Amino acid sequence: MAIRMYLRIFLLLSFVCSVSACVPRAGTVVTLATPAQTPTSTPIDLWQQVQKRGTLVVGTSVDYPPFEYYNQNFTFDGFDMALMREIGKALGVKVEFKDIAFDGLAAALAVNQIDVAIGAISVVPEREQILSFSQVYYVGEDAVLAANRSMPPVHTYKDLANFTVAVQKGSVYASLLQEQLIDTGLMKPKALLTYSSVERAIIDLKRGAVALVLLDLGPAQNFAKQGQVAVVGQGLTRARYAIALPKGAETLRTQLNYALNTLQARGVVSTLTQKYLKLKPNEVQPLPTATPPTAVPVTTTAVASTTVPTAAVQAQPSACIDAMAYVADLTYDDQNMTQPPIFAPGQAFRKGWRVRNIGSCVWQGYSLTFAGGNAPTAALGGHPVTIKGPIQPGATYDLYVDLVAPLASGIYQGAWQMHNDQGTPFGERVWVGITVLGRLSP
Repeated sequence: MAIRMYLRIFLLLSFVCSVSACVPRAGTVVTLATPAQTPTSTPIDLWQQVQKRGTLVVGTSVDYPPFEYYNQNFTFDGFDMALMREIGKALGVKVEFKDIAFDGLAAALAVNQIDVAIGAISVVPEREQILSFSQVYYVGEDAVLAANRSMPPVHTYKDLANFTVAVQKGSVYASLLQEQLIDTGLMKPKALLTYSSVERAIIDLKRGAVALVLLDLGPAQNFAKQGQVAVVGQGLTRARYAIALPKGAETLRTQLNYALNTLQARGVVSTLTQKYLKLKPNEVQPLPTATPPTAVPVTTTAVASTTVPTAAVQAQPSACIDAMAYVADLTYDDQNMTQPPIFAPGQAFRKGWRVRNIGSCVWQGYSLTFAGGNAPTAALGGHPVTIKGPIQPGATYDLYVDLVAPLASGIYQGAWQMHNDQGTPFGERVWVGITVLGRLSP
């Protein structure tokens, strides 16, 4: 189904990459938005860290259904989420998810913010230079969406050359079109438009701002079911999805492969594929032959602190790394959407968050921008906020956004995303959730 050809995790080279440029989702050849650097990692026993903590911290970009999305209960859901929960059970550890910009997943691994990354990430040579990967757990393909039903069928990438095409920034698809069409002179550079999320690209597709969107087949079929767009091409490329880890994390990689083999043998992966991707067993592409790991999971027990390294990746980058961690809600905490604060229609309020610069870049000229939500009005009238830098690495910063409750009653949840001075998204997303009761009188 869905494919991000070369990986949704890293960006300078278009997740070909900068640390962020080389990890697209299926169909996304990306450099996960991190600086153009190749960290030098020191072999570590990351699995021991996970055991001691009792939790596997997983980074993902929750904006790519059916692989990752928020369900009606505002909790993590999707094929990748369900797979990681099953892996956690197999390894005897809890799984904690962090919603991080796709472009920032590589950086999050580099600064030890997460243990692994998943998100329809395609395995490509560029990414393998800076990351380690589990064995492949799914093989998918790409698709082309159009809003104009008179659009001729798309059979090859050359068929895209005369149209404006939208792709996710840092995806495999961005890299493929750059290499096959722009670098060869078949497509004008301005015809390739990159977006921080596929959802925003679909919005522009529906309003005619772009002619086509290139993405993974699974998400494309989801958008087509919602109406106004249709699949006009698929199968131009195939992608191999795997779980990304820091270089040198071989013990954890072994455990992940053990769990994946076990889940495959038990039919768990097949069941998840049918549930989330709506594929019958005979419709699933065969996986590459995997070498069974020789080790079996170690019982989860406390490990002496002296054996645990202080960082998952010891890096000496040639460029700084952008990374951000959420610290706390400063106003109107929605308690993870279990108790969203109540507002009257049209009521103005100020939402605040405390975040920390956990990267090595100084924040200067950075901004916080609305990234998406559960409704068209989930932005709550908010506008981008410029960071009043410089914010040094390790420092915390308090962000505030002026918002207004929608006029219609309901529950609203919106995500806001940090961007660097080049416009590249990174770090954990921060959220605002509210309940609106009543309706303004005419």
